[in-house]
Amino acid sequence: MRPTDRGQSGIMSRLSCVACALLIVGAWSLAARGQTPPGGTQVADVIPQGLHLVPTPKVMSLIHTRPGADYSDETVREDVRRLYETHSFSDIRVELNTLPDKRVVVYFWFRELPSVIREIVFKGANHMSKDDLEQATGLRKGAPLNPIANQVACQAIVRKYQEKGRMCASVELVEGDKPGDSRVVFNITEGPVARVSKIEFFGNTFEPDAVLRTHVDSSQQFLGLPLGGKFNEDMANHDVKNLEEYYHKYGFFDVVIRREFRWDPDQQHVRVIFHIQEGRRYKVSNLDVVHNQVMDSKSLLDMATLHQGDVYNKLKSDVTKARFQAAYGYRGYNPTIIERVAYQEQQPGQVDVYYDFEEKPTPTHVGNVYITGNTVTRDNVIRRQLEIYPGQILEWPNLKQAELNLARLNIFEMNQELGIRPTVNVLDPEGDAIYKDVLVSVQEARTGSLLFGIGVNSDAGLTGSIVLNERNFDILRPPTSLDDLLSGRAWRGAGQEFRIEAVPGTQVQRYVATFREPYLFDSPYSLTSSVYFYDRIYNEDVEQRLGTRITIGPAVSNRSWVISRSRYSRSKATNTSRPGSGPTAAAGTFWRRVACSASRAPMPRSSSASTPVDLAACAASSFAGSDRTLTASKSAAISYGSIAWNIKSPSAPTTSFISSASWTPGPWSEPSTSTTIASPPA
Repeated sequence: MRPTDRGQSGIMSRLSCVACALLIVGAWSLAARGQTPPGGTQVADVIPQGLHLVPTPKVMSLIHTRPGADYSDETVREDVRRLYETHSFSDIRVELNTLPDKRVVVYFWFRELPSVIREIVFKGANHMSKDDLEQATGLRKGAPLNPIANQVACQAIVRKYQEKGRMCASVELVEGDKPGDSRVVFNITEGPVARVSKIEFFGNTFEPDAVLRTHVDSSQQFLGLPLGGKFNEDMANHDVKNLEEYYHKYGFFDVVIRREFRWDPDQQHVRVIFHIQEGRRYKVSNLDVVHNQVMDSKSLLDMATLHQGDVYNKLKSDVTKARFQAAYGYRGYNPTIIERVAYQEQQPGQVDVYYDFEEKPTPTHVGNVYITGNTVTRDNVIRRQLEIYPGQILEWPNLKQAELNLARLNIFEMNQELGIRPTVNVLDPEGDAIYKDVLVSVQEARTGSLLFGIGVNSDAGLTGSIVLNERNFDILRPPTSLDDLLSGRAWRGAGQEFRIEAVPGTQVQRYVATFREPYLFDSPYSLTSSVYFYDRIYNEDVEQRLGTRITIGPAVSNRSWVISRSRYSRSKATNTSRPGSGPTAAAGTFWRRVACSASRAPMPRSSSASTPVDLAACAASSFAGSDRTLTASKSAAISYGSIAWNIKSPSAPTTSFISSASWTPGPWSEPSTSTTIASPPA
């Protein structure tokens, strides 16, 4: 017997059960048709009768026939169908009692199943959990025992095992097939796991086997080992449709694909073979647009990527439709464009492609813009990403761009598997109203993080790391109650970013606090400010830095301007002499303050010394005898006895202009100056 032939008797029994249920409903329908009251008859009351095990509220929740409503034979019939689907009753009858005032009382007479399920047993289930099996069968303890439902559950178990690659699985209902039973016992024969030993293609000339394998969901086992490649017949059948769709995209409209299973004698390995008859590849004989009123045909066809005489390509056709949709969308229209492919019997291998437009007579304007789901984030943070304003023409492509802008903020929930993301939709898009409201839906995400780390190396010793970061910070929203802190509403909601980084250590310490406002006062300019402290212990001295930095620039640009920067440095020298050098300088502590004002602008990829560049103008209040270099920032370097500028191009980060002048007292150093321009190869 072939693995796929097993369980046929169970399928026949399932069909017979369904037929019996239809006969029951049909018999009730014939009985009810004879006593159907005239139209417009009002229902006085709905009364269930014969309930002992099933709660009355549960039954009434499934009955849609309500007192005070007009009686409907169709509604009653649907009520009976829903009640039978609970598998709690063996018989349901409906009786009508007409009152003197011409209203009717509807009686539902129930015959409950005589017993309930006390225990569910799955014998032989070694490779599947009881929870998975109960979920597949839908059975649970305490529910009425229904022999028909138990027979259907057998087939559900078989399908579940076949999905796992056990094509020879079979299930026998040992107990629970009689109305008086209280236990449901399944005897399961799992059988071995069937694996795909090889996937083969015959008859394909358009694409090699390696390409076609990427368009099927079935997989073969890895290197002949029992790893992966579980056989699933339903998946193989779906692969046939996937291959047909792939060939249709490239003009093979006559392709015929059949699948074949060749089982090994052990019934544990199978070869999946796809026989492909590609047929001819169709070309586009005629390309046209019809029923278009807003734009003329010539303007539309000039946008097309699929042309007359080309081999038909679905991807090009989709791009053409997208261009048509965008051209209309920026004009305020949202037409329905249907691609129609017509075959020519007189010219085999030729197709006519038409794009049928369904347009509205007037463009659409924006009505109100509603925002939902932002329980923490302010409305203005969202609205400045939309660029959609009430009263303007609704540019439909901007809706997708608005969704991308909201996703890039990285403050809202994004989950592709669950389909959770920021959405911008038009309410009633198919309506005839000129002004349409826009609904923005977001879901708040966790935007704060607290990271801890520890490290050790031979140069810096033992260091720790504590980083607190909030991507949706609000400097003007302090907590007003304890609930604000516990609920996470305090200091959040303005779209700002606040970061504190502490790196304590035995030899090196660094502390940095940074605040960033991406849209300063809702303007297209950003503000970034930071304060830092750095401490480094050397064998001969101690180096400390304290500084601030304020930067203003366009909100979305590489151009920025450093408004002010201030740094205080202190160095305590214990021994500044070098071996074999001159006399030892006196130990001491040296303080300095460096204040800088600078501008940054994009630089060309190739430049020369004559290229005008705005350099940082820095002044050091004092210099001390030491040869150690201190780096102030990415754009200015200050050393004991030296001043250096290093300005990099934002548009080409690897291009830089470096100018420095240094003088360090001592017999081992001489005054020096240098100017360097570095640019990557074109």
